[in-house]
Amino acid sequence: MQKTKALYKLWLLTVPHISKSSRYTLGAKIDRLIIDIIEQSQISLYLPKDKKSDHISIAITKNDLLKTFLAIAWENNVISAGQYEHLSISILEIGRILGGWQKGLLNKTPEK
Repeated sequence: MQKTKALYKLWLLTVPHISKSSRYTLGAKIDRLIIDIIEQSQISLYLPKDKKSDHISIAITKNDLLKTFLAIAWENNVISAGQYEHLSISILEIGRILGGWQKGLLNKTPEK
């Protein structure tokens, strides 16, 4: 959770530098995806082990979409290369954490 909150904080520092025309379209989409990742991760923390995987999968999918939309923002000069780099590093790290979390759940043997 700390990594996703740090990503959102970094994103909030980026938003004021985005033009208004992109801030309320592509910027809003990126914002929503980050919030969705935080939400799904938080939900997963408090679910029984047998129900966590579904929400983690959703968070992973949202993280993958976030990578795509962030790349679109950079390719269209909505965000700078430096902003893209900082955000991408965080997104990749979150993806590794989520993937490891899901793999750990799938590798555990069911209780009998």
